[in-house]
Amino acid sequence: TFLIHSPQSFFTLRFLLGAAEAGFFPGVIFYLRSWFPAGARAGVVALFMTAGPVSGMIGSPISGALLQLHNLHGLSGWQWMFLLEGIPAILLGCVAFFLLQDKPESVLWLTQDQKTWLRTTLQAEDAAAAQTNGKSAVWFKNSSLWAFALIYFCLNTCTYGVSLWLPSALHTLSGLPPFLLGVVSAVPYTVAAAAMILVGAHSDRSHERRWHIALSALAGVFALVVAGAEIGIAVSVAAFAIALAASSSMNGPFWAMASGKLPKSTAAVSIAFINSLGNLGSGFGPYWIGYLRKSTGTFRAGLFSVAAFLLLAAVTAIALKPGQAGKNLRA
Repeated sequence: TFLIHSPQSFFTLRFLLGAAEAGFFPGVIFYLRSWFPAGARAGVVALFMTAGPVSGMIGSPISGALLQLHNLHGLSGWQWMFLLEGIPAILLGCVAFFLLQDKPESVLWLTQDQKTWLRTTLQAEDAAAAQTNGKSAVWFKNSSLWAFALIYFCLNTCTYGVSLWLPSALHTLSGLPPFLLGVVSAVPYTVAAAAMILVGAHSDRSHERRWHIALSALAGVFALVVAGAEIGIAVSVAAFAIALAASSSMNGPFWAMASGKLPKSTAAVSIAFINSLGNLGSGFGPYWIGYLRKSTGTFRAGLFSVAAFLLLAAVTAIALKPGQAGKNLRA
């Protein structure tokens, strides 16, 4: 951070930051898979991923305040932001290394009966997944992985596209000053955090994944169409809240379905494959909405096109057979 004084070096830092954190999310999904039975994963993943909208609620004003520290002790505001927001991540990384255990058998807060039940359940699920897989095949030739990557790409296209353009879209509609705009922009994140937990928990209780993904996506399609109609500020805030909540709520059932049928031998690389391709949507969504806004002068075309991506995700999820996820994935 201290050595960066040009846009080129800033983008180099951002690239290095992305490369350093690239393994975090797949690692977490694989870690949760190693601890929680399939029937509980949607709610657990959803709870973990509420960190996204919660950070949007809390992190945005903090980042805005840190950016005001311009030229303090010779550093730019964004340098202070990188420095001070990086320290908690470093400390938590050290804590996690010593606190988190690789296997349930290593912890002291589970009884021996609980450890035995958990180990037996997880081993039985792995055996069932391996038996379903059939003969060995090259893992990346599996069509289900590409289908999951497509769904995740569409999901991220909406989530990141809406998140990054939300303040600008609301400002265009309302003309609110920055502080009030920040307060209003926090509403969709609050709704998204609550919806993620509720949808994930319901998916676990009902033992159903595909329709939770598809119906959440369809709710997002409807909301984005309403938001694009630009009826009024109140309707737009509600529509953006539903759209963000819908795309965010897809995560729990999606990762429970994507990881639930993967044999342990290929789960890590398969999760990383889905995540790496799907995360391209986090760059495409904001760019595409911004490009269409510049071309047309409004957000309508961008929101409608993102709605089409969510519709594609819904159709793909419905077409994906429940037992198809782990087919032909044995190493």
